[in-house]
Amino acid sequence: RTRRVRPTRRVRLPRVPGFTGRTRETADLVSHLRGGGRRDGRADAAPVIAVISGGPGMGKTALALHAARLVADRYPAGGVLLPLTGPDGTPRPADEAAAELRSLLPSGTSPASCLVILDDVVHPDQVRGLLDVTGCGAVVVTSRMKLAALVATHGPTVLQLGALPPQESHMLLTSVLGHERVAAEATATRTLTDLCGHVPLALRIVAARLLTRPKLRLADYAAWLRRDLPARLALPDDARMSVPLALDGALDRLPTPLADAHLRLARLNGRITAPDAAATLLVPETHAEELLERLLDTGLLDEEQPGTLRTNAPFRAHALHRVARSGDIPPQAVVATARHALPSGATRRPGATRRPGATRRPGATRRPGATRRSGATRRPGAIRRPRRRRAEHGPARNTAQPGRLAPPTPRPFPPVQPRTADRPRPGGAIPACPRRRTRRPPAPGPGRAATCCSPRRRAA
Repeated sequence: RTRRVRPTRRVRLPRVPGFTGRTRETADLVSHLRGGGRRDGRADAAPVIAVISGGPGMGKTALALHAARLVADRYPAGGVLLPLTGPDGTPRPADEAAAELRSLLPSGTSPASCLVILDDVVHPDQVRGLLDVTGCGAVVVTSRMKLAALVATHGPTVLQLGALPPQESHMLLTSVLGHERVAAEATATRTLTDLCGHVPLALRIVAARLLTRPKLRLADYAAWLRRDLPARLALPDDARMSVPLALDGALDRLPTPLADAHLRLARLNGRITAPDAAATLLVPETHAEELLERLLDTGLLDEEQPGTLRTNAPFRAHALHRVARSGDIPPQAVVATARHALPSGATRRPGATRRPGATRRPGATRRPGATRRSGATRRPGAIRRPRRRRAEHGPARNTAQPGRLAPPTPRPFPPVQPRTADRPRPGGAIPACPRRRTRRPPAPGPGRAATCCSPRRRAA
C-alpha cells in the first residue's frame, strides 16, 4: 500500500488593499526576490536577503507585503510575517521569535519555496539569529534603522524609503478620492500633500477622513488641518493610524540625548547642517556630526544633499509641539542662533504672543509710503551694517568654545580730552570760568552780585 502524502498548507500573507506609489522601489525589490539579485544567475543555498529601511509611517511593511504578493509564484509555499518587536517597541527575545518562526514555517516542502518577512527589526543580531532557523528562500527585513552592520556581513540589497514624490502623493489621493474631486481643487490638493510631508501614513489618514465626508471641501479641510497639524493626523477609531503616536513610539525607543537632540533641532526650519546643529545643541561640531549621523540612521532625518539634512513637515511639527508640552525653553544662545534661520517669532517661548501692532495713539497715522521697521523707504542699496556683515561673514562664532556665539566686541572710544578751562594751572590757581570766555558778565555794582559759575567764587 502506498502512503498518501497530504498536500502542504500554503501560508498566506495579509493583503495590502489599494497599494499606490513606490513604483521604482517595488520593481527593484521584485527583481531581487525573483533571483535578479545574483549577477551569475546561479541558485544558492543561502536565502536572498533584502532590507527595507525608513522612518515611521513610510510604508515599509506595506511594500514588503505587496512585493511578496507579486512574487507568489516564485515561492509556492507562501510567506510568513514575523514581528520582532512587542507592542511597547521593545525587541522580542531571540528564543521566543525562533520558536514562533519554526511553528509558522510549512512542513514537508523545500526550504527555498518559502518567503519570510521579519518586521520592525531593532538590531542586526535579531536577523542573524534567525537566518539559520528559517532555511527559506528569501528573507525581507523591515526596520527603522539602516542596519549597516547586517549589510556589511551579509550584503543584502537595501531600499531606503523616504517621502513620496509629489506625483505619487497626488496619485494616492486621486486613487482614494476620485479624479473629479481632486482635479476640482488642485491647489488645495497640493497644500494637503505638503502639509502631510508626502508621508504615506499621513496621506492615508487625510484620504480616509475626506472619503467619509464627501461634502467637505479640500481647502476647508487643509485650513482645519493647518491649525493643529500633528494632532489632527490621526483616526479616532484606530491607534495604528496616528502620526503622533507613531512618532512618540519612535522617540521613546531612542536614547534620551538623541531624542532631545531631535527635538531641539526642529527649531532650525527643516534644513540642518553640522555648524547650525553645533550652535543649537551647544556642542562641538564633531559631536554634532555624530548626532546627525545617528538621527539619519533612525529615519527621522532625510539627506537632502551631502552635508545638508532635512526634517519633513509632520515630524518637525510634532517635535515643536512636544517641546511646547514639556515646557523646554531653549538657552538664549540657541534662540539667537536659530533666529538667523527661522521666520520671525518661531523661537518665542511656548504660549508667548506677539505684541499687537495697533499701539499708536488714536488718530495717529503714518506718513504715506512709510512702513514700520522695513527698508521700503530707504534709498536703493542702503542696508544696515549688522545685516551687511552677517550676509558676508555669517554670525560671529566663538573659537574658544565651539557652538557658542562670540561675545560682543567692545567699541573703542576716543580718549577724553580735558577742556582748556579745566586744565590745572601752575601754582594751584583756580581755573577760569568757561562762561567768561564766551560772554563777560557786567561789572558788579551796587545791588548787583558777582556772576560766576565757579562754586568757590560764589562761596567767597
